[in-house]
Amino acid sequence: MLTCEFSGNATTTAACLVNDGSMSYVEITTFGKPDIIQPYELHRLGQETRYGLEFALSERFSFKVVNASDYLTLRLKIKDRSGNLVYEDAVGRLGVLYVGN
Repeated sequence: MLTCEFSGNATTTAACLVNDGSMSYVEITTFGKPDIIQPYELHRLGQETRYGLEFALSERFSFKVVNASDYLTLRLKIKDRSGNLVYEDAVGRLGVLYVGN
């Protein structure tokens, strides 16, 4: 799940990818397919819920995104099939979330 947060509360995920006309994007390889997801295409990645953007990853994957927001926190949580948290990281302005196996 990818979450854009302000004071610990989730807001729309795209808010962390856009800042005064400049944009970040998601670089992802999953299910054997590399892709670039722009902020206005996040629906292609997964389902936006009140908790964040929920999406599936294959057993082998890579995921990279840069937080473009000056004030919001971008957080990535990865859970296994049983729901156990296996990875979590959060970054501020211009921080990079990058994980893969």
